[in-house]
Amino acid sequence: MKTQRTIRFFLLLGLSLFTGSVFAQGSANQPKKLIEKVPGVWKVTQVNDGKKEITQTVDSTGIESIEFTREAKYIIRNKTQRLDSGLYRLNEQQNSLYLESKLDSNTPPVEWGINVTGNTLVMTGKSSEGAKNFKYTLTRTSHKAGKEKSTTNKPKGTKKD
Repeated sequence: MKTQRTIRFFLLLGLSLFTGSVFAQGSANQPKKLIEKVPGVWKVTQVNDGKKEITQTVDSTGIESIEFTREAKYIIRNKTQRLDSGLYRLNEQQNSLYLESKLDSNTPPVEWGINVTGNTLVMTGKSSEGAKNFKYTLTRTSHKAGKEKSTTNKPKGTKKD
């Protein structure tokens, strides 16, 4: 009797350890959600208007980088100043990113299709007329999205956005 209990105990213990390790490995291999992949600083490496690449042309949008914070804020910059900022939200099921600008509260959020693979982010315009022909390819330069900093040339004594 005692040996049967001991055998059962060790079988159950072994089974529970095996099952626990399988579940732990399964959760470690789960793909990350977009909300975990997007925050950081991304440098624009390619811009397309329709099928035409305009990265280095006069028609280029002038956007150099986009920063997505963990607080669901975004900041778009060129080399010298902030071009836009506001709030973003993600739709995991549709792989969509919505940018809601602080510059114009009368404009609805702009919808972008989004795909993140490693350190590459591809944004494809979906909704608005101004964005739907554009496709941006960005490369991550930093995983750390800092606090929003003002890079505009505002006169002294004015408040930050």
